[in-house]
Amino acid sequence: MKKIVISLFIFLLLTAALLSGCETEPDGTAYELTGYSWQTTLKSGAVVTLDFEGDNACLGIKSGEDAVKISGKYLAGESELVIFMPEICQNYGFNYTPRGKFLDLSYEGKTITLKKR
Repeated sequence: MKKIVISLFIFLLLTAALLSGCETEPDGTAYELTGYSWQTTLKSGAVVTLDFEGDNACLGIKSGEDAVKISGKYLAGESELVIFMPEICQNYGFNYTPRGKFLDLSYEGKTITLKKR
């Protein structure tokens, strides 16, 4: 009987530990990234925006009449953001560093700084 109680107790502890790791809310730097909308205007006049809604991210670049969007489901780690675009079979990976009201976003060695909106 004692072995059954101990086994049940261990099972409940493991179950609680596993379930506590299944949170869907981002924390730490991932929340700093996804909890806000970001924008900057480049020297060329192009406007770059980064928005999060639910489990989707959208990185937009607009210059005059031309506009490009990288939009889809995303994963955000402590310093990396990946946006999945299954319709074109492409994933885009970015490194990021939040700095208060600013966000450094890097892609292939190039970095831009966006500001919270």
